[in-house]
Amino acid sequence: GVISILTAIMLWRLLPEAISLPGKRQMQVTIAELVKAERKLAEANQHLEAEVRKRTAQLEKMATTDELTGLLSRREIMRILEIEIARVSRQSTALSIMMLDLDHFKNINDNFGHQVGDTTLKTVADSFSIFLRKTDFIGRIGGEEFLIVLPDTKLKDAYELAERIRLVLEQHTVQAPSVPACTASIGIAQCQPADNLNSLIQRADEALYQAKSKGRNCVVGKL
Repeated sequence: GVISILTAIMLWRLLPEAISLPGKRQMQVTIAELVKAERKLAEANQHLEAEVRKRTAQLEKMATTDELTGLLSRREIMRILEIEIARVSRQSTALSIMMLDLDHFKNINDNFGHQVGDTTLKTVADSFSIFLRKTDFIGRIGGEEFLIVLPDTKLKDAYELAERIRLVLEQHTVQAPSVPACTASIGIAQCQPADNLNSLIQRADEALYQAKSKGRNCVVGKL
């Protein structure tokens, strides 16, 4: 009887610990699973954030880049021009713009096909990088029309640059052999203190029209 009583007392004392052992093991397993799940969730979040950044960059590029030529889009080059015009007003710096239009480009599409026409546009666009500084900007604003923004550049210097571009196109020295020769008419305007985006673009457009009226393949500048 005494042994039974002692056994009962020992079991009574050990019972809570015996009962708790499976609970502790289960809790440790649960905690390990939670840590593992948390790690996987963190990795998934990092992957998702990377995909979002990648997609955002792609959308930004699509919004600011002309798909065919890789130059700036019309909207982006106009946005940059507005910024540069505002800088002229603040800092009294020089600014010139160049409107460039490929002459008789429709004939290239008609005679060689639109694929050759697209190749010509891309080749001409690539050739501009030879002449432009890192601080200059160029965008495609129409089918075969381009706008070049030249910060800290007076009309005389812009004119000389335009002539170099025109001559290279005329002489067909930077284009691929499979690309038809083409020339360009170029209008230039220098920003004045009272100018806004529309007035500056209009003067460059008028200069471009005069270049075409003179027989094309020439440069006309307007202050």
